[in-house]
Amino acid sequence: MFLLHSHRFSLLLLLVVLAPLVLCAPPRADNGLASRLMQSSIKSNRLTAEQKKLTSTFEELLSEHVAQNTSSACVKEYLFLLRNNTALLFRLFDSSGVFPLDVLEGNFQSPGSFPECNELYPLTHYCKLSFSLTSKNQSQDDEEDPAKPITATFGLCLPAQCGEGDLDLVLSVLERLQLSGMIVDRNSTSVVCIPPKPELDRDGIAGIVVLSVMGLVVLLCTAFHYCYPNGGVIVASSIPERLSLTLLNGTQKNVPMTYSKLFLAVRSFSILYNLPRLLDSGGRGQMTSLNGARVVSICWVILCHTFIWSQVATVDLLRALKRISTFSFQVISNGWSSVDSFFFLSGFLVAFLSIKELKKKGKIPWFLFYFHRIWRLTPVYMFVVFLTITVEPQWLMGPNSVATFMNEAESCKKYWWTNLLYINNFYPSSEVASCVRVSWYLANDMQMFVVSPLFFFSFYKSKILGWILIVLGLVASALSSALISSHNNYIGNMIVQTGHFYDDVYEKPYTRMGAYLMGIAMAFVYHQLLDHHHHSSSVNNNNQNDIEEEDAREREADIIQHKKENEYAVPVSKYISYGLMLFGGFWMCLIIFGTYTEPTGVEWNAAQNVLYIAFSRIVWSFGLGCVLLMCLTGNGGWVNAVLSHPAFNVLSKLTFGAYLLHPFVLNVLFMDYPGRILYDEFMIITLFLGVACISFGASLVVSLLIEMPIVNLEKLFLPSH
Repeated sequence: MFLLHSHRFSLLLLLVVLAPLVLCAPPRADNGLASRLMQSSIKSNRLTAEQKKLTSTFEELLSEHVAQNTSSACVKEYLFLLRNNTALLFRLFDSSGVFPLDVLEGNFQSPGSFPECNELYPLTHYCKLSFSLTSKNQSQDDEEDPAKPITATFGLCLPAQCGEGDLDLVLSVLERLQLSGMIVDRNSTSVVCIPPKPELDRDGIAGIVVLSVMGLVVLLCTAFHYCYPNGGVIVASSIPERLSLTLLNGTQKNVPMTYSKLFLAVRSFSILYNLPRLLDSGGRGQMTSLNGARVVSICWVILCHTFIWSQVATVDLLRALKRISTFSFQVISNGWSSVDSFFFLSGFLVAFLSIKELKKKGKIPWFLFYFHRIWRLTPVYMFVVFLTITVEPQWLMGPNSVATFMNEAESCKKYWWTNLLYINNFYPSSEVASCVRVSWYLANDMQMFVVSPLFFFSFYKSKILGWILIVLGLVASALSSALISSHNNYIGNMIVQTGHFYDDVYEKPYTRMGAYLMGIAMAFVYHQLLDHHHHSSSVNNNNQNDIEEEDAREREADIIQHKKENEYAVPVSKYISYGLMLFGGFWMCLIIFGTYTEPTGVEWNAAQNVLYIAFSRIVWSFGLGCVLLMCLTGNGGWVNAVLSHPAFNVLSKLTFGAYLLHPFVLNVLFMDYPGRILYDEFMIITLFLGVACISFGASLVVSLLIEMPIVNLEKLFLPSH
């Protein structure tokens, strides 16, 4: 590590290096107090001795560059300001970054004041300079302890005449950092200068118009439904429903009613019709435990992403990185398991419901099977892509957004069709260039859904064949992960991965298929348990001939009532149920906390890393399956009671929208953040709670605008399947 040895050198760096480094964003209303004090000092011609000394040094350096390059408009403009407008010059310095004093905590970024710089536009613009630094004490030729470069970034408020090509002045000053024990890599230096974004561009106008039209349609349909709750006109040969009427004697009676399809189509967009259904916390049987698992998983995803996004504005990175090695932080480091939980749940539901349909009807309408999936996911998905192109750039104008997420809108304009075809996890090849980056999960899920009939239909025809295909799929998934990880020397700790791990392993269906197949396997086990239980019940009922008729009727009534309460229950000994849940919980904890190596201080070798990457997803899904299987069969005890809480039944309907929308909330929060954040666990948790609440709230709005109307229209115009 390095430190500046003199206060004078720090101020010199503030004056010069801090001039060619910055980025652009919307102006703020207030002038900073420091700027006003500086202006008043300059106007009174009361420059301090240190300021006079620094301006003299700055003028000498600028004069050298003028002598070397007389065509530099940037240098000439600095000289002009130095001699004729020192007030504006010191405003430039005041809004530029300063060399960090807390470098020992990992602070290698100084964004300056992005809003203050833009107050001076068009005389100035904000640029961001990035360059690599290495310690002078480390030898580049030392093979045992090679110098590790550190990327530093500074925000600079530059005169309008200065641009990305005026790096000579910056580099010459940066090289003086060698006096402080630093070596600047001139080849790694880059600068990005972007003028303030217009308040509203063509894309933004398009986004506002579309959102306004959608909102107006929903409001008009709601108003019509409010004024005519029964459609105004009853048309025969339409869709029947039942209307509850209060008779003169005060009793309730359900009367069959028929509504026109036109009214039902209008009602599909009504908030009065959709909101109560979204907020309905009712559920059937033990299947509601899956809702709790789904909500816990999406909250886990948001928590992990809150930590990752916060690193953009965190200045004490070394302190944050030290937390990675702690025991509790393994929940964040191995948060990828939350996504595997989604794959597991998706595979289970697809296989379980499809096999149930096959047992009932003997066939599946394959066109509707695939159309239903596309119809339910694509409209909301494409709406988020549209928001990314039109609305998100209007919000993201902070010092961090230009160099990180501002290009996502351009990626969506170029690659939106890959999202529509659900191939964005393969093309474009780089995750950084993809559109709606978290949507790699949707591409994987759709690709797995397409091939899922190969497994559950085979199981329906032959249970042995179904299990053979599951085993072969699990082996292929683990083997592909192992071979890719071994070839690229990837490590087990996901959060500190190097290379192209996310492009090669994390986002590919053949490496993530293990969790999905484990979900299908649990559906097989569950169906076999139900078949065995129902068969045993039938045998017991056939052996009741020697029982009195009255007792038999009472027993039959109890069985019918039990089936109504829970049609998926399978009685299991409490010792077996709790033992199986503990067994599953053990494997889940092993995957989450197994990467904790701090007590021993011994890092994993290559074989251990490969084994963990290859089997961790399968083992995690196996443990989750053990717990959820007991909940589904009605033997989960307090675990099932928690996961089946009515609140989870409501929130589970919003998880899809929350998953797609929470990156938008994080981008606005951290990419547009003008200051610096000090890492603190309590702060991260607080931000997570806020992001989660806003994400679920935004998901509720999107559900009322798109998702619920889409569901209603499908039920209205397509046959039930």
